[in-house]
Amino acid sequence: MADINAIPAKPVLANEAPNGAQSEDLITQACDRTLYTNVCKAILESDPESKGSDFQGFGKIALQLAKSNASEIIGQILDLAPTTTNEFERQCLRDCSEGYQEAIDQIKDSIEALQSKRYNDANTWITAAMTAAQSCEEGFLEQPGHDSPLTERNQLFGQICSIGLTITNLLNAAAAA
Repeated sequence: MADINAIPAKPVLANEAPNGAQSEDLITQACDRTLYTNVCKAILESDPESKGSDFQGFGKIALQLAKSNASEIIGQILDLAPTTTNEFERQCLRDCSEGYQEAIDQIKDSIEALQSKRYNDANTWITAAMTAAQSCEEGFLEQPGHDSPLTERNQLFGQICSIGLTITNLLNAAAAA
């Protein structure tokens, strides 16, 4: 993992949009500091808005993807619920759906906080949203023999949120410098 002190004291500002090569270098700088470097690079390199963006833009991209991912998970839950015959598992799915509904609201709040450069608030909301995936998984484990049908989706959601959290932490550190 790269040294946190190696990031620019001041990330590239929105009105100082980097060129393509600089943008790619910023993606590497941001993603090398996350726990999920390959996922981060895949997200940012595949999003056209990341071209010419800065750390602030990268954070927004990650959070928008987390919000979209949470919506897709709710859709998957709605598909699974009618075919689930076990009452415990149906209740787990309902709990997961409620958790992800809350996560969507929390991610919306984190995007607003990020855009207002209230990085501590953004971090609080992202951290709260991340609990949806963890709580969803843990719910299925409360009774032996019940596996979550959402494990892979929950893990990806957690990874995307972690990436957003790392980027907002980097922005917070740069703003304090």
